[in-house]
Amino acid sequence: MNNDIRVSVGFWGHPKTKKLAKSLKIEENSAAGSLVYLWVRVAQQNPKGVLNGWSEDDIAEAARWEGDSLEFCTVLLKLKWLDWDDKKQCFKIHNWRKNQPYIFDSEKRIKKAQKAANARWNQSQCSEHASSNAPTVPTIPTVPTIPTQKNPPKSPKGGLWRKLRKKDLTPKEYMQKWGNRK
Repeated sequence: MNNDIRVSVGFWGHPKTKKLAKSLKIEENSAAGSLVYLWVRVAQQNPKGVLNGWSEDDIAEAARWEGDSLEFCTVLLKLKWLDWDDKKQCFKIHNWRKNQPYIFDSEKRIKKAQKAANARWNQSQCSEHASSNAPTVPTIPTVPTIPTQKNPPKSPKGGLWRKLRKKDLTPKEYMQKWGNRK
């Protein structure tokens, strides 16, 4: 599913947007908003911009148009916001491929990305684990050995460690003997 659409910066003041508002007798922002709602729904459900199986009511609902759906679609067709595809016998968004190329080609992009990911994944695996997505685990556990020091390293500012070093106490012994004194 697509997460965003492209909207031209000139869309809000475009003559077609103004004509849509005037034809429907609504404010320009409402007309533009209805188109954006429609485009978002189309991007989510029909990335090719072809509204196969959509009725005028479906288009009006997607655009959140509360008036007469037939009038709304007629105006969209007249102003070339919508087209009628005679071959497929359905509506389609005018110039969808040109205006929304990222959405239009999303299925192709997803397949290409999946193919590339599969190629990378298959390249990096040995034949023994190729059918599994589990990482390989060493059979012999490797635990690093950490040397312990009775005298900790010298602190640049001195402080607690200098006091501990002078008395040759471990931190635990120091706390037992001296508590939380400063």
